[in-house]
Amino acid sequence: MLDIASPTSNYKIYKKLLRTGVDPTVPFLQIYLRQFFMLNEDQNPDYLRRGLINLQKRRVIYRELEEIRHFQNLKYNFTEVVDLVNFLKTMKPLTTRIFISVVRL
Repeated sequence: MLDIASPTSNYKIYKKLLRTGVDPTVPFLQIYLRQFFMLNEDQNPDYLRRGLINLQKRRVIYRELEEIRHFQNLKYNFTEVVDLVNFLKTMKPLTTRIFISVVRL
C-alpha cells in the first residue's frame, strides 16, 4: 500500500492503477490538490522571462484537470444514505487556512 501512495514521480503508480482500474472509480483528491498547490509555488511562475506565459505549467494543470473530469463524467450507482446527505448539506466550508494545512499534509 505504501508503494501505491508514494509521491515518487508524482504518484505515478497510483495514477497508473487509476487509469487501468475498473470504472467507476473515486480518486483520492488530495493528490490532485497537492499537485495544484505545488504548481502555484514560486518556483512555477505564471510568466517566464520577458513576460512569456509559462505554457508547461498550463499543460500540467490541463492534464490534471482532464484526469479529474474523467471521473466526474462517469456514472456512479450509489445508494443514497439520507443521514450522510443531510450531514454533507449542513457542513460548513473549510477556511482557506485549514484548506492549505490539509493540502500540505
